[in-house]
Amino acid sequence: MKCKGCGVELQYEDPKKIGYSPKADALYCQRCYQLTHYGKLSYSFKEDVRSGSLFQKIASLNALIVWIVDLYDLESGFRQDITEFFRDRDVLMVCTKRDLLPESVGQEKLAKYLKMRLADKKVSVKGIVVIGEHGYDGKEEVLYAIDMLRKDRDVVLVGTTNAGKSTVLKNVFGMDDVTISRYPGTTMDLIEMPQKEYTLYDTPGFNQENSIQILADDKDMDYIVPKKKVKPQTFQLKSDQSLAVGGIMRIDIVGGSSTSATCYFAEKLPIHRGKISDADRLWKEHFGKLLVPTVNSTYFTKKTEYKKRYAKTDLVIVGLGWICVSGDYEKIVISGCDEAEVVIRKAMI
Repeated sequence: MKCKGCGVELQYEDPKKIGYSPKADALYCQRCYQLTHYGKLSYSFKEDVRSGSLFQKIASLNALIVWIVDLYDLESGFRQDITEFFRDRDVLMVCTKRDLLPESVGQEKLAKYLKMRLADKKVSVKGIVVIGEHGYDGKEEVLYAIDMLRKDRDVVLVGTTNAGKSTVLKNVFGMDDVTISRYPGTTMDLIEMPQKEYTLYDTPGFNQENSIQILADDKDMDYIVPKKKVKPQTFQLKSDQSLAVGGIMRIDIVGGSSTSATCYFAEKLPIHRGKISDADRLWKEHFGKLLVPTVNSTYFTKKTEYKKRYAKTDLVIVGLGWICVSGDYEKIVISGCDEAEVVIRKAMI
């Protein structure tokens, strides 16, 4: 028997192994039960899910693919192996967490931006639906789009960890059995959910290994994953100033006379401004103390330079958020967690 929350095979002998439940008639493993009722994480699945076998299972299904993408963490959704797998397959793109973005981002502007990013990644989809408010805003549009595109096939939900698949299942499809959590890697195996006219499949989230949400400790998710609408924090920077994004990244704005840097991160994530000339000292003295959270026990010194590309440029720290930079500057130098991916894109907002 499988856990109704994460899909893992239930077992009743070893509390240290996944799928354990102390009760032989339980519907959920102990981990899912504790997550659902107490928000307590007893075991992380971050390293347990691998994409190769998942793709094989999904490919074996005669199903419309519903691609769940987190608008706030958009670049995580564009994993190369996922986008390549989607080619020559019918895909409906469902973008979640619309309510986390500022209200200044209108629906028309957002749709145009998403189409531009899809074109950049050479991904073709049959339709795009944007939802918010935990899936309640846009629910009917999702169900209508599925009815139009399904063509007598089943439906499979696919996406990276923490993209919002479980929330969609619960609030769009009315499936109350799934486990919803801010921690990455909640679902472990395909879960079949019979509907009136088709079978709905939930799948484990694909791990984006260079995402801060995967690299960071689960205890630091409060700093990393926003729980409510993100409030932009803008810094007016003079020449040669630096921003420390917690203890994760350092952004040096080199040259120029006046630069605007607007930060889109979770409310608890601290941002510190200073001079580039003093930044090394700041990191050495305050790393892991004032500069938190951290991903590694030591601060990496590898530096990556980016020349100015657009009038307004987003520096996306995958799995964390982004900084929109505009104005007069020569270049941007990024250092910090070498394992994390940084994406440079034309500004979303």
